Formats: sequence, C-alpha cells, structure tokens
Amino acid sequence: MQNNKNTNWKRVKAVISIASLSRILLIAGIFLFFISLIDLKASEINWLKGIAEPYKDITKNLGLTCISAGLVSILVEVSTITEVVRTAVMQIVQGDFPFENFSMERLNELHKQLVVKRSGIDKMQVEDLNYSAYALEDELLEASRGIYYEYNKAVYIITHDNETGVFKKRAEFEYRIINRYSQPNKIKFTISVIHPSDSLGEAELKEKFKIEKFTIARSNKLNKAENFIDLTQGSEKYISVRSIEGKTHSMYKYEVEFEYELDNSLRSDVAITYEYAIPDDDMVQAYKVNYPCKVLDHTIIVKPDTKMRETWEIEGDAYTAFYFPPTDKDYQVIQKVPDTIQISFRDWSIPGAGYMTFFKKK
Repeated sequence: MQNNKNTNWKRVKAVISIASLSRILLIAGIFLFFISLIDLKASEINWLKGIAEPYKDITKNLGLTCISAGLVSILVEVSTITEVVRTAVMQIVQGDFPFENFSMERLNELHKQLVVKRSGIDKMQVEDLNYSAYALEDELLEASRGIYYEYNKAVYIITHDNETGVFKKRAEFEYRIINRYSQPNKIKFTISVIHPSDSLGEAELKEKFKIEKFTIARSNKLNKAENFIDLTQGSEKYISVRSIEGKTHSMYKYEVEFEYELDNSLRSDVAITYEYAIPDDDMVQAYKVNYPCKVLDHTIIVKPDTKMRETWEIEGDAYTAFYFPPTDKDYQVIQKVPDTIQISFRDWSIPGAGYMTFFKKK
C-alpha cells in the first residue's frame, strides 16, 4: 500500500521599496569593499594564505558591484520622484489640478504671478498690477458671470416737426438676453418726456410716450426660441411716471420708466418699439449698454419736416473700453449719407459702452 502525502506550500510575498533596496546594496557594497582590504597573506593559517588572491578580487568586485547597483537604484528613485513632481506641475499648468482645494487668496496670488509672467517684461512685479488697468479685473469678472446681450440692434427714426418745435423719435429695438446663471432679470429703461405744464395726466402720457410693439420669446435652449408672448396690449401697466425736480427751466419735467420682470430663462428675445418727442433744440443724444454685449448694431436716421424746405444732418461717435485703434475693424462708425449713421461693435463691449449723436440743420 502506497501512502500519498499532501504537501502544503506556503507562499510568502515580500515587498521591498526602491529606497530600502538602495540602502541594502550600498551598505553591503561598502562592507565588502572594506573586508577586501584585509591582507590574508599575513595570516599564520596556511589555507587562508592560499585563498588570499581570489578572496581579495571577489570581495572587491562584489563590493564595487553592490555600490554601483545602489547608486543606480538611487538615481532611479530620484528620477521617479522627479517624474512625480513634473506630472503634478503639468496637472496644475493644464488645469487638471483640484483648484477647489485652494483658498481664493492663494488662487489670486497664483493668478497674478501668471499674469506677470505672460506680460513678457522681466522687470514687472506682482505689486505693479495694483497700479495698472489690471486693478479693474474684479469688475470685469463680476460682469462676466451675469447677464449679457447676445446682440443689441436698434433703428432710430427721428423726424423734425417744425410746427410744434420737436423731434418725433421712433425707436425699434431687438435684442437677445442670455442669462446663464439664472440671475434676477428685467427690462428697464427711462425716457425723459417734454410737457409744458406741471401736471401730466394719463391721456396726455399716452400722447407723449407710445408703445407700438412689445413681444418676448423665451427658451432654455440657446439655439431655439420658444414660448412667444405678445405684451403690446396692456403694456402701459409696465410704465410709471415721476416728475423731475429742479428743472423748471427745461421742457423735460417728467421721466417715464418702463420696467418688466423677466423670468430666469436662459434666452429671452425681446422686441420693443416706442415713440416719444424731444425738443428740437436738444440736438445731442446718447445711448449706453447696461449689460455686456457681444454685438451692438444701431442705426440713427434724422428726417426733415416734409412741410418745410429744410435739411438735417447727423454726426456721431462711439466709445467702448475694448477699442484698440487703428487696426480694430470690429468697431465702426459708418456714415454713407449725411442724414444716417450706423454704430457697429462686432466684439465684446462692457456696460457703459455706447455712442453720442449730434443733429444739425443745414
């Protein structure tokens, strides 16, 4: 009968780091190198004398080999650490680093250092940014996370009425408001209206300021307009009137304020047309955007009184923070005929950008 014996094998897994291996090899190499210096020929034991030559060569070569291997291991470890550091730096530069772990103060410091580096001026210091236009960056950042115009288009038709001494002004606006972060959103503008007396009734107001069209198309998709509504009928409920104090010398004694609360839709396409009158001695008109605007395109036309033999011309100029003459072709004041002028910004303008026009009778 044959006995079968089961043999149990126990596997032991040893893990050693590069750093530990480097130390072991270096210590072993130094030890072997030093014992190779022992002179066995001076020994009184004959068999030790017999192995003196091979002993010296073997221990010396083994020692040097271990030292070399240890140094190579150290170099491998250093190169590994270098690669880890390089990868971490690249993650920061490429934006893969978790910046949310940094405080705003530290991010601001890092950002300013990058700005100085990008300036390309060796003498520039981080402190110099506080005494430059860069100090306005916080305001620009605030504007960038709010509402903006995808486009703002308008046509002003201004017709002189010699009998009443006014310009009848018709404004046709079309613009798209983008509200990416669901900010409070409203349509609001103020118009100064003329009136000879100190009282302005509702009936007179309708004569002084008329809304001919007011429509909105809302959507939560950038590429599609939905939920069209026509608010023309009853639009007077969005109007309030207040007197202008301290201007007894002026025909402008009242301000009409139009205000309509928009919802938080991503996109709102607005079209509004209104008419009002201004004195014909008020020949300077101005307009400014109240949100950042990607495209602004306004046309202003001045027309004579058809009952009179007269000619009116218009001149104008525009202003925006992001205008770099003379090569900036995205900013134009275009005038092909004397009575019409076009203001065109084909790139970003910020709140406060706008234009002024001047009427003159020839």
